[in-house]
Amino acid sequence: RDPLWSRGLGDVYKRQDENDPEFMLQLIRQRAGLWHKLATFIRPLQSRGYQPNDIFEACGIEPKEQALWVTWLQCYASLKDGAEFDNEKLSYFDDEFRGAPNLSQIMYLPAKVRAQAAMFIVENEFEDAQSRELVKAYEIKRSNVNTIAARDFNDTPGDVLAYKLYRDILELQRYQGEEEATKIYDRGIKYAASDTARERLGSAVKMFTMAMETGTSTVAAADAAGNENVAAEVQVVRLEAVTYKQQKQATNIEG
Repeated sequence: RDPLWSRGLGDVYKRQDENDPEFMLQLIRQRAGLWHKLATFIRPLQSRGYQPNDIFEACGIEPKEQALWVTWLQCYASLKDGAEFDNEKLSYFDDEFRGAPNLSQIMYLPAKVRAQAAMFIVENEFEDAQSRELVKAYEIKRSNVNTIAARDFNDTPGDVLAYKLYRDILELQRYQGEEEATKIYDRGIKYAASDTARERLGSAVKMFTMAMETGTSTVAAADAAGNENVAAEVQVVRLEAVTYKQQKQATNIEG
């Protein structure tokens, strides 16, 4: 054993080795550690002139995976260094295939919101598709923050996601059936944190069921039930959906 170890300076020895490009490449090649440890070597190697293809040829880690590691590491480090996230939960992101991909979805959220979203993701064992939906829910909630319905959903991740699911129910067409409405409702109730959010979800399903039974639109059903807020919300949601579709079509034509 090197004398440094016997003198209790093993950590210094380790740090000196990890500054050596060949040693860093060896660790990556052997996958000698979790991705967030190996990812810390990518930037130092690049600063020493190693291009992504050079690292790929030396280690077998494709450039796309290297880029993912760097992206994930930025989000991982912000959670680790921040005061809002419980570091005991970080191990959820150790798994490259299930946990870490969530980091790509939440990294552009504001720091405080990101930490709350990350905790929610861990607690509910989300995968990246579910995290993507959560981030989309934040965008929708932010865009509609001043609407009457949105005010009934607070800013916790559960209520934010429940608001998106509430709107998903309002967007349903009759041919999609009550089963689909109930399925979305069940998901919303699972995540909703406030009583007002749960009431909103129940109201949306009730209006959709009434529309199915009467053969009318959800707007008409809401009007008939005297629920002007739901009727107005449905009209807004439908208008937004049409506008989004038109914008997408225009983009496709231009492209």
